[in-house]
Amino acid sequence: NAKTPGTSSKMTQSVYRQLPAENGHRSIEQAAGIIWQKQRAQAAIERAGTLCTPCYNDGYVTNYVCNDQGNVRIIDWEYGANNDPYWDIASYFFESFADENTRKELLLHYKPDASEKEIARINLYIPLICMKWGLWASLQATISEIEFDYLKYADILSMRARHLMSQEQWENALATV
Repeated sequence: NAKTPGTSSKMTQSVYRQLPAENGHRSIEQAAGIIWQKQRAQAAIERAGTLCTPCYNDGYVTNYVCNDQGNVRIIDWEYGANNDPYWDIASYFFESFADENTRKELLLHYKPDASEKEIARINLYIPLICMKWGLWASLQATISEIEFDYLKYADILSMRARHLMSQEQWENALATV
């Protein structure tokens, strides 16, 4: 049974429904809209099929470090697990706010024969990554002892996901993936 990369179906569905209501920082209507879009993406991705390989799953920009010789290292592997490798690529693009042309150019370095289907997959994953980390931030707001406004961060990510899911690029990706 395929799943949308980066999610665990039953637990994630439960979290999608509970956290916004519990924290009061998002309306239920907004959460319902994001859930509906996530379900649309999940159906499209499941129809297309996914690869499952060891992945990093945490493309946060500060997890990439470079030494004086220009060697890049990736740190903080706590979220490493099997996933679709395009999730990792999308995660990097999400963190770097790469525009569509930059994403295509970098993807072609990774996979010179990448098709529009791979680009579409990445375009679907970026808003889903916003959702994932927004939910993570919502949870952190209830359990973390770190002084940080996790709810504000969750709201920003939720707004970004909603914005990306309202774009023509999202609809095109749903149809192409």
